[in-house]
Amino acid sequence: MKIHLQNQQTQQALNLQTIHDFSQWIGSQIESPKPAWGDITLLLTDDIGITKFNLEYFAKNHPTDVISFCYEPIPGESNQFTGDLIINVERAYKEGTQRGDRNFELAFYIAHGFDHLNGATDDTPQKRANMHRREKKWITLARDKGLVDHLFT
Repeated sequence: MKIHLQNQQTQQALNLQTIHDFSQWIGSQIESPKPAWGDITLLLTDDIGITKFNLEYFAKNHPTDVISFCYEPIPGESNQFTGDLIINVERAYKEGTQRGDRNFELAFYIAHGFDHLNGATDDTPQKRANMHRREKKWITLARDKGLVDHLFT
């Protein structure tokens, strides 16, 4: 899997290398669909940026935390899934400040996006609880490896 980062937000200083490494690690933790993952793009944005995507693709005119898109392999090309994650850094910073851990919050959004890429849904309370439990487990393991604590600089 190859991770591509695009930082389109300017409000928060980020450690892009750590975000890349954390994302690469999270991607390696999920059970890959058949076929395996190819390129994953993380677009780091803010409330205004993610609202544009939320409106265009879901007819919702408000910000959200993360949006994910999974693309099946193109016939005749490499047999790999690709995906896009749109991560709201502004929301992660605000929510993380209120909850006491901005780095965890950003890691949680990234992990949640990867979980969605892998087909997980959170359209019921039970499914959401299962996703959150799995994502928090990944983050705990990543934190033990030093991949979470410095996503914001």
